[in-house]
Amino acid sequence: MDPSKPFPVVVPPTLKFDGNDGNWSTFFVNVGGPAHDYRLLPSTSSSVTWIPSANACVEGDPSNCPDTRGIQPFEGRIQGYQPTASNESISLADHLWLELDSVDLNVTYGPQYGDQVGWFYQDTVGLGPAQSTLNITEYRAVVAAIDTEEFWIGEFGLDLGPNKFQTPEPYPSYLSVLNDSNLIPSLSYGYGAGAFYRNNGAYGSLTLGGFDSSRFETSRVMFPLGVNGLLQLAVADIQVSINDTPSSMTKDAAIFWAAIDSTLPYLWLPKNICDEFATTFGLTYDNTTNIYLVNSTAHAQNVANNATVMFSLAPSPTTSDFTSISLPYDAFDLELSWPAFEDPQSYFPIRRANGDKAVLGRTFLQEAYLIVDHERGNFSVNQAIYPYPPPATNIVPILRIEQSNPHTSKSHLSGGAIAGIVIGVVAFLGFLAGVAWFLYRRRR
Repeated sequence: MDPSKPFPVVVPPTLKFDGNDGNWSTFFVNVGGPAHDYRLLPSTSSSVTWIPSANACVEGDPSNCPDTRGIQPFEGRIQGYQPTASNESISLADHLWLELDSVDLNVTYGPQYGDQVGWFYQDTVGLGPAQSTLNITEYRAVVAAIDTEEFWIGEFGLDLGPNKFQTPEPYPSYLSVLNDSNLIPSLSYGYGAGAFYRNNGAYGSLTLGGFDSSRFETSRVMFPLGVNGLLQLAVADIQVSINDTPSSMTKDAAIFWAAIDSTLPYLWLPKNICDEFATTFGLTYDNTTNIYLVNSTAHAQNVANNATVMFSLAPSPTTSDFTSISLPYDAFDLELSWPAFEDPQSYFPIRRANGDKAVLGRTFLQEAYLIVDHERGNFSVNQAIYPYPPPATNIVPILRIEQSNPHTSKSHLSGGAIAGIVIGVVAFLGFLAGVAWFLYRRRR
């Protein structure tokens, strides 16, 4: 392989589904020196790797607490991240607010997330298990040790950041360092969350510097990245179809902006839209947890109806160019377990938006494959597919902007542009035919 043309890095899934708020396909990341393996979830909005700390599970917690938080056995014990045990760790900040898209969590998710903090370090972070042959390691990555219950599984940050800790120079994100080190083709990635309910468990797909074209149906709609790389789009409509009868959840509501963020499972939506969902699916709002619960009667009815929820998404509220992503009811059929509830409780993963901060969370990405291209400042949202048996992976690099790339050139040709090219070619052939006929007449 030509070292000047690196190939995309495929981060291996753990082949497990983790989480106390659903079954989510996790990925192996190793941290520290010596390296300790963790099962993490990708975060499209964090530029930091969040790891459950040694205090994430305490005395009195169930004995399997560390395992449920994605902590792998290490040197004969199962314990969260301890920077003092790593030869590589350097303290950056203690008790600092966690951020997503460079803003405090409470700005996007509401006041209940306002006290989420982490202890920040520089440490060695590698992709895949420590004993794997992937051998992709960043020796000065930013790590946040967390013990909050709001983020039960750790997160691997895909955002560009950068991270600032009252120092003259910001600390680059993991993706930026890989790109600057020529370990990936470009500042880009492809991610699909996978789906526990598909094919007896379909694992997620994470490719840095490219995407896996076997995982989706291509959408020709491109969305511009927002400020700080925000994955922002306009939600034109949300329709629920039961027995082939569609019903709009947005009704006469205006088109609204939303951000895609895989950090949490929830879809934060305007209250009036949440009310429509509650009526359609028989949901009960719990004022203590701010969660929409599903009792056994409603759950049985919803499973029998097997509704389809379709999102119509556009680059802006004023364009007629949009893409549609459909989710089956199974995608919303989740359970919350300890420590949120002593016994598993069925819930529907929507929440009332904090002001105008609508978010399409990890639930949405079970049926949508996301391609983010920071080189060109755009992203696409594509319908995920789950054929059985699964096809072979087809990893496609996204090259740097100064290099040619078949994928990106095709993606920017809309149906109208292609039609225009065809019409132009036909017109030119017609012109040539007319010239030939004219010359023929003159010779006669």
